[in-house]
Amino acid sequence: MTACSVPGARITLFSLLLVAVVVVGCPAGPGNGNGPQPNQVMVPNVVGMTRAEAESTLAAQNLSIGGVTTEYSAVEAGRVVGQNPSGGRYVDENSAISLVISKGPAVNVPNVAGMMRDDAEDAITGAGLVVGAVTEQRHETTEAGRVISQDPAGGTRVDQGVSVALVVSKGPEQVNVPDVVGMPRAQAEAELAAAGLALGIVDEQYSDEIEAGRVIHQNPLAGTLVDRGAGVALVVSEGPRPMTVPNVVGMRQADAESAITGAHLIVGTLTEEYSTSVKAGDVIRQEPLGGTRVPEGSAVDLWVSKGPPEPVNVPSVVGMARAEAEAAIIASGLAVGAVTEQFSDTVPAGEVISQQPEGDTLVEPDSSVDLVVSRGPAVSVPGVVNRTQAEAESAIRDAGLTVGTVLQEYS
Repeated sequence: MTACSVPGARITLFSLLLVAVVVVGCPAGPGNGNGPQPNQVMVPNVVGMTRAEAESTLAAQNLSIGGVTTEYSAVEAGRVVGQNPSGGRYVDENSAISLVISKGPAVNVPNVAGMMRDDAEDAITGAGLVVGAVTEQRHETTEAGRVISQDPAGGTRVDQGVSVALVVSKGPEQVNVPDVVGMPRAQAEAELAAAGLALGIVDEQYSDEIEAGRVIHQNPLAGTLVDRGAGVALVVSEGPRPMTVPNVVGMRQADAESAITGAHLIVGTLTEEYSTSVKAGDVIRQEPLGGTRVPEGSAVDLWVSKGPPEPVNVPSVVGMARAEAEAAIIASGLAVGAVTEQFSDTVPAGEVISQQPEGDTLVEPDSSVDLVVSRGPAVSVPGVVNRTQAEAESAIRDAGLTVGTVLQEYS
């Protein structure tokens, strides 16, 4: 559009200068900033106004609202932070003015994944946001009560008061704890593994009732619902508490027995025997030995001295039948020793020919007495080679002998 025109068919230096003068002196056109043209109005400055105030102000100038956008700003939400054209410009009446409205300060959504639910909700409300829908689901690796995920994600910039939805773990699948009390430890571990549980802390303690190696107690108890993969603690029996056997050798029998029972043990077998070095009534030896560690309630056997032995007179058993001689030896507090047999033409078979020690000898009690017993007179074996079987057997029997095994062979 041309504001001025210069007539003339020929262009000369004079005419160019004249045109320049005329152009400089032309009135201002519309929108050139030097004044309004017909049907133009000045755009009011609405920055800082509320949207309603801005609309009212623009309408009073015969202007309308054009495009409206929003952006985060330190300015209070709902107020104008920008306009186009800007205030002070001239525009045609009924022109549309674009506005930028403040959304208020932006809020960074806190990252609450992995937090416990209460802590996550505190973080969300503390950031000026609202806790939205909370759903729960099973999760094999996240403990119950911890946040698995969130929407919007952490770090997202949102308006104040926006809701943040949470997904919270219910923990792994739950299973019933099996009853393993009384089982051997290895079997208990296998039962727990089969139930999808882990072996927890294993303690040991002494027990008079539960056999060593078996489970006394479990935690959690049987039937408890727990997360799959949870640990079950066991207390395993070590058997009865081990006690130290007191050394009672050399003590009087009564004192030794008191020491044993005082150590939570019992007196076992009592055996008396002669001793030339330990006086009567004192303990000669014990089993187990003093200092040995044994289960509570174990027995301790004692050997108690009868003092030096009184000499025993060996009875004379020569000429007696063997059974009679042995009975006489035992009745005297002695023992029958080695018994050998030999032929005798003078002593009937079965009677004692000699003894060692001899009769009327003084010996210690329990000493052995050896005997030689007669087999009777010796018999000559008849020669039966080359005789018939019947003749040979007859000759053997006539000699007072017995026919033994008969074998046949080719010859």
